Amino acid sequence: MEVIRNWIINIITIVIVSFFAEMIIPGGSFKKYAKLVIGIVVMIALVKPVIQLSNSEQLLSKMTVEVSNYVDRTRIAERSRLLEEKQNSQIVNIYHEQLTRDIERRVNAISQTYYSQVEVNIDRDIKSSGFGSIRSINITLIPRQEEGGDNIPVVKPVKITVGSEKSGFISERAQQEMPYVKDVLTKEEEELKLKLIDQLQAIYNIPGDNIKINIKKKE
Repeated sequence: MEVIRNWIINIITIVIVSFFAEMIIPGGSFKKYAKLVIGIVVMIALVKPVIQLSNSEQLLSKMTVEVSNYVDRTRIAERSRLLEEKQNSQIVNIYHEQLTRDIERRVNAISQTYYSQVEVNIDRDIKSSGFGSIRSINITLIPRQEEGGDNIPVVKPVKITVGSEKSGFISERAQQEMPYVKDVLTKEEEELKLKLIDQLQAIYNIPGDNIKINIKKKE
């Protein structure tokens, strides 16, 4: 009778301690391990009297070792998962940098009178079927400054200051009233923009609508 009484007291004590332990343990993966260990301790407390009655102390020791090994394997698996996620993130970053440089190289080869700034948005979800694919490309072209005549000079759009609306020209006053006219692309700039879109669309299999090109005007 005394054995049963002590057994019940031990179980109640373990349950109370476990309850308070779960309350103070912080969240995250560590809490999962803590709950697992607490559950194992409660299970051992429940079966210990039976084991003692059957003189199976060796079985209890074996069970304790197996539980310890299971906890170690679980911890190692969790660390391996975190390490794999970190490695995947590093691989994606390297791929993104190389892809951006490759696009910059191709853009610079076509638009030799401009500097290029390229932003590439890719699918970073490793579980996605489109993992690694390009979602969008944003390109800003900035005219190169002339240095000793080495660079090809950029031709400015001609501003028409005479004429009338009937002749199809825009007067200087009209341009002042409509400042957005300054951002209108010249024929050469429009051709360059379309050429870049066609090239990138063909090479990287991305819809042309997802390629945005902004051509800055030379001050």
